[in-house]
Amino acid sequence: LLMEFWSRRMQNKSKSKSKFMDWVNNPAKVMKWMSKYDLEKLIEEGGGLVRVQNALPDFVADGILEHLEGIPIEQWNATYADRDHKTNNIKHQFLSIKQAPGLAEIFRAFSVALPGRLHTFSAGRDGRPGYIEP
Repeated sequence: LLMEFWSRRMQNKSKSKSKFMDWVNNPAKVMKWMSKYDLEKLIEEGGGLVRVQNALPDFVADGILEHLEGIPIEQWNATYADRDHKTNNIKHQFLSIKQAPGLAEIFRAFSVALPGRLHTFSAGRDGRPGYIEP
């Protein structure tokens, strides 16, 4: 499952940070928004990979992006692998992080998209030179 979001607006950052955290910590709002997507069906139709554009309200996507950009680069981990079909790896190199202040709340909001499942999330960012093999 891959959910992508694009930021259209990066205005009024201090307000957006507080507003986006209020949203991700409001179960009713998160569940209402995520219920728009039948991810089980989309996953099946997509053969296991789904791309959902504009998967979050703009202010939430902007807030998450700002939050991730605020995590010091030193806290990110180098993530890389060579192609290995036996272990289901594709060739990739990027930076990732699983734990930092605020990430648990963000990841919890994404977990609502597929309730009743166990989840493991991490955030990724380009780590020059970064790539993920197509």
